[in-house]
This record gives sequence, C-alpha cells and structure tokens, in this order.
Amino acid sequence: MAEKKKKRVVTKRRSTKDQTEEDEASFLSRNPYLKEILEIDETGKKFLCELCTQNQPKIQGKISNPVGGQIYWLKRHLETQKHQAYTHSNDRNKLADAILSLDSLKKSQSIVPKDQEVEDTEANEEVQSFENEEDLPLSRNQEANLYFEIAQFIINRHLPFDSAPSILEFCREIALNYEVQLLERSHLSAPTITKIIRECIGDTLRSRIIQDLGQGPFALLIDASSDIYGGKYLGVLARYICDEEDLIVTKLLAVLELTTSSTGEEFYQVIENQIFVLNPTIKKNFVAICTDNGSSMISSQGSQVDPKGKGVVNRFSKEIQGLIFIRDVCHLYNLVLDDALSTYPAYILQFIKRICAYFNTGHRSCKLKEIQVKNGIKESRSL
Repeated sequence: MAEKKKKRVVTKRRSTKDQTEEDEASFLSRNPYLKEILEIDETGKKFLCELCTQNQPKIQGKISNPVGGQIYWLKRHLETQKHQAYTHSNDRNKLADAILSLDSLKKSQSIVPKDQEVEDTEANEEVQSFENEEDLPLSRNQEANLYFEIAQFIINRHLPFDSAPSILEFCREIALNYEVQLLERSHLSAPTITKIIRECIGDTLRSRIIQDLGQGPFALLIDASSDIYGGKYLGVLARYICDEEDLIVTKLLAVLELTTSSTGEEFYQVIENQIFVLNPTIKKNFVAICTDNGSSMISSQGSQVDPKGKGVVNRFSKEIQGLIFIRDVCHLYNLVLDDALSTYPAYILQFIKRICAYFNTGHRSCKLKEIQVKNGIKESRSL
C-alpha cells in the first residue's frame, strides 16, 4: 500500500512592518482621542486625518487633498507643525499623550529597514515629505528657515535688530493661544488698532494708574507742546511709589488735547475735568508738581510761588496747601546747553547734528550700541 504523502504546510512570515501596522491600528482603536480625529481604512494599514483634512486651506471652497498616509508614519504626522496648529488648545495634552504612547509602541518593536519600500498614495503627500530628515518640522533646516523669515520681517519693516527675541516670543504666544483658522480670517487696519489702543488699552491703563494714585502720595509732571498742524496738547505724567514693583515709577497718565488757548486756566481746567474727575479722592495724595518755567505754568517771586499768579501751579497751590513745586531739570539743562552751544563754531555744531541724524535709525542705532559695548562704553541712562 502506497504511503500517503504528507502535506507540507507553508506559513507565510509577516514582515516587521506588517506587525507594526497591526499593533498601531489596534492601539488607535483603544485611544479615544485618536478615534475622534482619524479614520482607518479596512486593511488597517492607512489612516486619514480628518482634523487636518477639514481645516486645511480650501481652494474655491473645496478641500484640495485628503491628508493621511501609511499607519507607520502616523507619529511623524502628529508631530507636524500643521497638525499641532490645527489641534485645539484643550486637546494638546491628549495629543502629547498619544505621541508618547506611539513612541513607546515603536521602541518595543523592530525598526523597519530603511531600504524597505513604503507604499504611498496620493492621499499622503504631507507624510511623504517627512521621509527626508531635512523636511521634518523640528529639523535644523526648518529652524534655519524660521530664523530667515524673522530676519526678513525685521529688515523689510526697518525694525531694530534687538527686537528679534521679542518677535520670536510673540510668535510663540500666538501659536500657543490662537487657532490657525482664527488667524486666517482676522483683519487689522491702522484705524482699528488705533481705536483699540486709545479706547480699550489706554482707558484700562489709565484706570489702573488712577487706582495706584489713590494708594499714596504722587507728583504730576506736565508739559505743553504742539504739532506741525497747529494742534496743542498737554502731556501729564504721574510719579509715585509702586507697591507691586517696590520702586518709584513714572507713568504716562494722559496726553490731553487743548483748545486754541494755552493759558494757566486752560491747563488747570483740563487736568481737573479729565484726570481728577475720574477719582476725586486722589487729590488728597497730590503732593508735588513739576513743570518748566513758562508763564502759563507758573508765576513766581524769586523761588517762591506767587499767590496772585495765574499759572497752573499757582492755581493748584491756592487749592492744595503745602503743594511742592519742582522746576523741570531737563528744561534747565536745555537752557544751559543752548547758551553754551552758542559759543561753538557753526561747522562743529553741524558735524554733531549729522552724526546724530545718521545714527537715528533702528539698525544704525544698534550698530552704535555694538561699537560702544566693544569699546567698553556704558550705555547712558535717561534721568
């Protein structure tokens, strides 16, 4: 009797890549967050990121291309700048946990050989680009591109070079706190930003300063000026001890528009009606005032305030007993320098003016600071 031939059973060995994809697909089915944003095909080897697909810029109101690829490249996709930007701030911790979990899953398995072919479809264009190290979102190449973008921004807008750290920090804050869609649909104009600063930020800052002035003694520094169009203004600064910072601070309180007249009466009424009216109780903390020696500011008899004078200092002195008057040192220095410079030859003064004008721009000013530091010259501080 002929012997029966034994059947030879051939078991097809699965590749490391296939095993990895199956494990990752199984992991996705157990992760609630990834289940919300991803769609896995029937084979379990490809994914579609619905979050990036729905939020990517649309062409004529339509989605251009689905965003996805092979399961094996999922972790790299989740780490991309676009996916991070599209992720809501409340979900970023969940995203970070998912990336860490995928990373741990990969470390427990063999790595797919570099020469192993990875099938890509038209739907994974974004993931394909990350096969090269230079195209990774956190590569040195991308970091260099970021620095070039910031440098170009500074040059095109004639900003000082030392503003780079502040610009980078501002970009970080924007990326962390605001969604990409919101930035894309937002529009700002010069009139809009002016209105925000004047009516929102300006009023808030002034209210905060007024509140500080109610906590202790303060001095007012006032000066009048005009612009090239004939408008007249009164600048008012407050100097006081800030409890939070534990030091003496000087804050701009207001720039008040004046009428055609620039008299002591006008200055007095403007300060009363636009500053003290905000909180009448702060007037009890008003202990000193600093101005120049203009006739509309003060009428004096020697070093004493004339009680019959009509300047703004004279009017407040009648109302507030013991008010201290301080002559503005800057104006005094200016008068001294004007008198001293009149003795210099005109060509020297012209030479000095040209030097000042040359270094008056942001870039040249920074270069001057570099030269001063190199030569051991300390930066001068304003009084």
